[in-house]
Amino acid sequence: MEQMKTITDSRPSFAEWPERRKGSKEDVPCARAILGVFAPVVQSLIDTGLTGKTIVHHCFNLCLHGGETIRGASTYNKYNANPYSMVIASIGPGGGILCRHLETERDMNSYDSTCGRLYKFLVSSEEAATAL
Repeated sequence: MEQMKTITDSRPSFAEWPERRKGSKEDVPCARAILGVFAPVVQSLIDTGLTGKTIVHHCFNLCLHGGETIRGASTYNKYNANPYSMVIASIGPGGGILCRHLETERDMNSYDSTCGRLYKFLVSSEEAATAL
């Protein structure tokens, strides 16, 4: 697979995810905001030179995580919460919140690996931002 340079190269449908996964009209703005948190992470993965297949896999896991995060926002009527806060509260160095769509241990480990990368990126970005 050709070297990817942008999110659009790796997963053209990534930007369409908020509209495709909506359960209600309130989900779309929340999903767009979460996608804004995910986009720099995906770009950093691309910039590290990972294969296209690996990038697509991480995008898939991020969309799973985003769906679970939006589900929580919907359940607790927290659509107006800060998207960064919602995401960082639902992940840690060992993985992410439970994803109902994963059936095998391998899939869960992959999902947790992506969420761990997300956590590491967000924490290091936050530390860099506060150091300025």
